Amino acid sequence: MRTLPYKTPDRRRTTTALFAALVAVSLMAAGCAQNPPRIRPAEPAAVVPDPVSLVKEYNANIIEQSPDAAAGKFKKMSSDLFAFYRGTSDVFYRYNEYYGIDHALVPAAGAKVQLHGDYHLENFGAYKSEQGNISFDLLDFDDTFQGPYILDLRRMAVSIRIACGEKGYADRGDEMVMIFLENYVRMLKEIESGETSVNFYYRSGDPQRLVQKIVEAVKHVDRHQYLEKGCKTHIANNGKRVFNKDKGYVRIRNKAFLKRAIGRFLETVLSEYRHDDAYYTIKDAVINRKGGIGSAAKLKYLVLIEGDTADQYDDVVIECKEERTPVWAEQYGAAVDNNGRRVFMGFYLMQSETYPSIGYTTIEDKDFFVSEMTPYYRELETDDIKSPEDMKEMAVVAGRLIAKGHVRGAEDPKAAAGALAEAAGSDAFRRELLLFAQECYSYFKQGFAEFRERLKKYPLLTVPAAA
Repeated sequence: MRTLPYKTPDRRRTTTALFAALVAVSLMAAGCAQNPPRIRPAEPAAVVPDPVSLVKEYNANIIEQSPDAAAGKFKKMSSDLFAFYRGTSDVFYRYNEYYGIDHALVPAAGAKVQLHGDYHLENFGAYKSEQGNISFDLLDFDDTFQGPYILDLRRMAVSIRIACGEKGYADRGDEMVMIFLENYVRMLKEIESGETSVNFYYRSGDPQRLVQKIVEAVKHVDRHQYLEKGCKTHIANNGKRVFNKDKGYVRIRNKAFLKRAIGRFLETVLSEYRHDDAYYTIKDAVINRKGGIGSAAKLKYLVLIEGDTADQYDDVVIECKEERTPVWAEQYGAAVDNNGRRVFMGFYLMQSETYPSIGYTTIEDKDFFVSEMTPYYRELETDDIKSPEDMKEMAVVAGRLIAKGHVRGAEDPKAAAGALAEAAGSDAFRRELLLFAQECYSYFKQGFAEFRERLKKYPLLTVPAAA
């Protein structure tokens, strides 16, 4: 691996600018260890890993097997730095492998918590739960695994720094990261004292402007319109609802294997939310070839089922999404026997209200997570953040939600919250998180510039042999 012109992190010194920022928020700890021992999940790299080479490495299969999907993914990633960061969680974890983790910052209670795995500013939002409530909470657990709690905090901290830079107030990045961390610690203390429940979530009537905007949007969804436009279905001449003919869909004629898969899925559905068998009668099914930045080349089945009645307007679409083991999960000692179940447990343990129709199944020896494609769903998008005040609000929300998520599945949530609050509330931790966020932000910023330059000539990042 070639040596890059990137700044190699130096943990033995603090730059003048960072020192000023640390003093401004009272973070410098007297006598704090300057070069502590570090947890490294694998043999550390000798140099900072080259992000573009890593993108190519981690996407080798999709580049070879689905070049169109790879080109589409890379095009989305090239739109801005935040999109690049979203699409490179594997690069982020490789950087963590290089950087290491200070043993002293990870108490026993924080060494193997349920992690979100890809915690950034667009991975929370609102949905209508099985309990019938509109819940603003954590979303999207494709990358969940068990590992050191600090990884989720680092992932979000860099996300915040990137968003601040993209929106024109990079000079307030440290401040926003500290707001995020302070609210993480505050929430943990509230859980420890019993002031706040581990079943906390944001809801209608809470004062946060952006939260309310998204909750209200979910409240006023037209279900029929969503089935037709969002899921691309229509009522055919025979009076039955079916999927549209769409270039992104491949219709499934023989549904026998899906019926067996749905049968296995029903064995995993939480009993209190399982409907009768008629509810799950398959009416139509397609393969969805379209994917987001993180899910390109994953197999996805959309299954149209009957719903509560024979009325075509209460039909339901469920998604069976292929799940694979995150490469970094095993590096941190998180063994995975079924990836559908892994994702299911992320939802079950970290969300306070149950997401609709969650479960898991297998299809041809591949693991799938299953959930409803609910119309009552809206993610936060960074475009929703219009000002530094909005960013502050979301930093607060991000800190409180992940704190709850980290301890909700613990055997003793209050004790775990106390231990994490003590570790994450230390001056050493604050200093470490700020340093990491700054250095990782610079790493991704420079990597993104090189990525875009490479894409101009080579849309699949691969330089032809004759070049």
